[in-house]
Amino acid sequence: MFEATYNCNYLLFNQISLGLFIFSSLILLLSFIVFVKRSFKENIYVDIGWLLISIGGLSNIYEWARYGCVRDYLNFLNLFKFNVADFLISTGIILVVIGIWKKK
Repeated sequence: MFEATYNCNYLLFNQISLGLFIFSSLILLLSFIVFVKRSFKENIYVDIGWLLISIGGLSNIYEWARYGCVRDYLNFLNLFKFNVADFLISTGIILVVIGIWKKK
């Protein structure tokens, strides 16, 4: 269940540098936070969701900036490996989708 592996591949790692990836990730995360906070006020699911996505995203961005890799240490049935930040992001996305669905 606990097995440390290092994920050093990021989105478009063959085309862009790590610094550009980190910068664009921060811009996308901040844009997401601003969009969600302006569009969905007074919605507890969306509020908790964007908070979880922010914490998880910043945690992964910190690891990319500090170590150049993200350490994944939770092994799920040998299907995929992830860390707590990935779990927070996934849970946050689910909560945001539920909040958007309940708004309609």
